[in-house]
Amino acid sequence: MTDNRLTKTDKKTLLILIAAVGITCLLVFRHYLFGGRVLAFIDIGSDTAQQYLAQYAVIIRKLRTGDLSLWSQVYGFGGSLYMLNMFNPLLILLYGIGAVFGTEVLPGLLVWWYAAEIVLAAVCAYVYLSVFDLSETIKGIAAYIYAFNGFLIVWGQHYQFGVICLIVPLLLWAVERRLRDETKWPFLVVITAVCVLNSMYLAYMTLLMAAFYVCFRVFMHYRRSFGQWFAAVFRIAVPMVVGLMIGGISLLPSYAAIANVSARLNSDMTLWQRLSGAFASYGTAYYKSLADSLLTQTGEGINVFRGYLNYYESPNVFFSGLFVFLGAQYVLRLPFRRETRRQKALQAVFLVLAAAGLYFPAAGVILNGFTAPFSRYTFLYMPYFLLITAFTLKEILEEKIISLPAVGLALVFMLWRYVMMGISGWPNSMKVYGLAAAASLGMGLWLIIRRFDRKDALSRLFLPVLLGLLFVNVTLDSYSNFSGRDALQKNGEFLTDMKDPDTLAAIEAIRSADTDCYRVEKLYGASFCMDGLFQDYAAVSVYNSTQNRYIIDYVDTYWPSLYYLDQNHYSYANSSRDPEQSGLTGIRYVLDRGTVTALPGYELWQRFGDVAVWKSTGNAGYFSYYDDEVCRYDGDGVTAAWSDRDTSAVIAIPEGPSESRLEGIVETASDGVLLAAIPFEEGWEAYVDGRRTDILRADRGFQAVALTTGRHTVTFRYVCPLFREGLAVSAAGLILFAGALAVNYLKRRKASCLSSIK
Repeated sequence: MTDNRLTKTDKKTLLILIAAVGITCLLVFRHYLFGGRVLAFIDIGSDTAQQYLAQYAVIIRKLRTGDLSLWSQVYGFGGSLYMLNMFNPLLILLYGIGAVFGTEVLPGLLVWWYAAEIVLAAVCAYVYLSVFDLSETIKGIAAYIYAFNGFLIVWGQHYQFGVICLIVPLLLWAVERRLRDETKWPFLVVITAVCVLNSMYLAYMTLLMAAFYVCFRVFMHYRRSFGQWFAAVFRIAVPMVVGLMIGGISLLPSYAAIANVSARLNSDMTLWQRLSGAFASYGTAYYKSLADSLLTQTGEGINVFRGYLNYYESPNVFFSGLFVFLGAQYVLRLPFRRETRRQKALQAVFLVLAAAGLYFPAAGVILNGFTAPFSRYTFLYMPYFLLITAFTLKEILEEKIISLPAVGLALVFMLWRYVMMGISGWPNSMKVYGLAAAASLGMGLWLIIRRFDRKDALSRLFLPVLLGLLFVNVTLDSYSNFSGRDALQKNGEFLTDMKDPDTLAAIEAIRSADTDCYRVEKLYGASFCMDGLFQDYAAVSVYNSTQNRYIIDYVDTYWPSLYYLDQNHYSYANSSRDPEQSGLTGIRYVLDRGTVTALPGYELWQRFGDVAVWKSTGNAGYFSYYDDEVCRYDGDGVTAAWSDRDTSAVIAIPEGPSESRLEGIVETASDGVLLAAIPFEEGWEAYVDGRRTDILRADRGFQAVALTTGRHTVTFRYVCPLFREGLAVSAAGLILFAGALAVNYLKRRKASCLSSIK
């Protein structure tokens, strides 16, 4: 697979490729592009509607108001924006449009964004293949398949994941160019930085894979000595390290957010226990799902899933039905290809490692931060499948070699799995799956027919028929991912309720009448528990897949009725009859639509149409004061009960201009602690009368500071952990990059001057 060409592209091929991918997108997404559906689901993929739309609304609102602080008080109990998808390169454009036109444009744009992502994935795959000795036809076919790979079609629905399918081929393209020409390093710096800025989680996996790729590809090029190999690897690694540094502003704070706050890295097992068990098998369900996902991404269902874990977490390795035949031929013919022993041996090693990565849980453990095995890393396989597809197609189309054993084995495998899926019950439309399966089998039969066409009678028909069957297979499989889904409707209740005039009027009246720091809650909702993010008010209800572990501890201990569905969903409507915790967490106002006639701890304040607003009789807010005598101290922590608060304490801490800074006056008649219903989290600093003071962990999940008798100025300020360090590392990386570009420019200019003198 080695040659020394740099990128060679053809505009005509690119236009045809874009047109083909675009037509498929029109068919796959027609109900979302031109119908009444929004590409956001409330079925098994409810994250799209219940989490991401709300998160994007928070970022856009901050851009519109000019509050660029890195904390959001409306994200449930509050959270760092580094938990959101701030730096996704495509979503940044979406945020920009939202900042100009408002969050109302978001739902309608999502499907166009997704379709554009798929088109761009095809272009990136084509560009990557253009460094190899491949025809335009082969590059176009392989890139078309790549655009609708299983990972992009399934995880792309989650918006922030799909862009990695654009970044990885561009990263590998940059590596290949650097490998062939030492002057082609700037883009390698840029794309590495984009990868790191986009997502710490995905960058971690991508750069590990890239390290293996670089070692193998350099080994193919340099045959003389280990020193030569190491020097070549080092020359490629240096610009990648500079790119990694440029991404420091995202990398370091994101790591801090996950490591210091989220419970995701928590485990009862030691690292050795996790790794020692990683070479056991996954279990029958996993391997069955892995086999089925080679043929179709939805054969085991979506809402009623019959495979491993669920529709999303099941292995995502679909690369068209054609790939099953091409992959089988690639494996069986590897020993017989006209390549050097070294090249064939390296390809065999890479193949074994790739297979082991799918077979053993070890890969999932390592690539998921050494926690538990996850299969989200399958996007790393897509460029590998792309290369296998392209070079096996070259063997078939140009060398006219078709392996009958490979095609036969693939057909047997396909028939077996299709029959088993049929016995289990085809999900959704039998017609769609039947046609997709027929197209897959048809490609195998067509390859066999071509193999026995010794007189080349079918030579002109071979490629058009193969492409037609491929188009049907890929289009229908992709369509099945979005057909019959429980999606939002453009004029449906979800989006309509978010704009309910009575609710918005009530929220605006509360905000105008009361400038303190407090929370608002509702006993009804358009979303499960994310209305606060959509409608811009601080609440405790939230869906957060990376929930603060201290808040989890608080809810487990004091307010378990707050849970809805699972540990990541909090819903106040389930637990509104607990005035103690409602007061402690600062819920001053509760909105209701006639479901209650009385609410413990609250009295009717005002009505806005059919919305009744209840106000806390204890004037609950973010802050409450407790005399030392009613507090229980335990090391660096303190426990206080809302009913024991000192109601005589004067607390005047208004809502600040920034969500990450709260400041005001507290006047007390005794020594005690000021409890702030802000999540206990690294990054918060507290100052009393201008002097920094220790923050105590209060009631397991919140913050508190000790105060003495008298009047004090109290400040709580959030400084994003490792943000300054990340900014410094990014600045250093940019300086190195700019310096290297300047040196490069001066060298070229000097060489040009010397050349002109001669």
